[in-house]
Amino acid sequence: MKRKTQHILRLIISSFIAFIMALLLFLLAAGSCLSVTIFNQDFVLKRLEKANYYQKSADTILDQMKSLPGGVPAEIYDGVIDADLVYKDIVNGVTAAFTGDSSYRLDLQPLKEDLMSRFTTYAAENELVISDESAESLQTLVDTCTKLYRDQVTIPFVDTFGQIRMLFFKGYTIGIVVIVLLCALLILFLLSIRRFKHRAVRYLVYSLSGAALMMSVFPIYILMERAYERIHLSPQYVYDAFVDLVSSSMSAMLVGGAILLALALALLPLIHLLKKTGGQRKRSSSSPSGSQLKS
Repeated sequence: MKRKTQHILRLIISSFIAFIMALLLFLLAAGSCLSVTIFNQDFVLKRLEKANYYQKSADTILDQMKSLPGGVPAEIYDGVIDADLVYKDIVNGVTAAFTGDSSYRLDLQPLKEDLMSRFTTYAAENELVISDESAESLQTLVDTCTKLYRDQVTIPFVDTFGQIRMLFFKGYTIGIVVIVLLCALLILFLLSIRRFKHRAVRYLVYSLSGAALMMSVFPIYILMERAYERIHLSPQYVYDAFVDLVSSSMSAMLVGGAILLALALALLPLIHLLKKTGGQRKRSSSSPSGSQLKS
């Protein structure tokens, strides 16, 4: 009766440890996936580049400038904005948000000077007199153009997202260390309460499999439902970048789940080996030795 009670107690404790380790391994894998996807600056910028975000943004800004009222010929704006300029300012803005640099401000002065120079040069070449009223109108047009540019090169919610990223990485490193130490202690404890070590390893397989399941369920649901594709964002290149960012992040989580499952499968031969060696030791300890038989 006592042995049966101890067996049930070990079973409960082992199952609880396996469940806790599954949660810890899930947190470790999910945090690692987040750190290399949506919380990684290079990953985000590559998704923007894949969606041709910089060139399309530059084209949109030029189209909006050329459609502004003010009597300025559309060709005046040719070359004032290009993909390289948009890329530089977007990268600087994302870098500042992701590193928590609150002092960063988009420098629009060179653009203002370039636009005003183009307007005044056009007026001089066409012998147009710029009155005080015209100068004020030109300044308003310059301010409107620079506002259009600032709105386009500023990624929506990037500052708020950057703050969330900073909070995440403040606890990420220490979180990894704590999780690894806890998992190591739980594994040692599990091995200590299990006479047959293959059974302890079997619970580790349960933990890895459970963590793999938790890592896979949410991204599979998201990718199958594709609810993120029904979010209305404009212009189109912003929508394309958002969709690619979400789908790539979910795919990365699936890869993380696959790695956990592969680790679980890799432990199966070890279970078989430990079970085999454990059975041999048990038989050798229970049978008389050769010298005893001879005597």
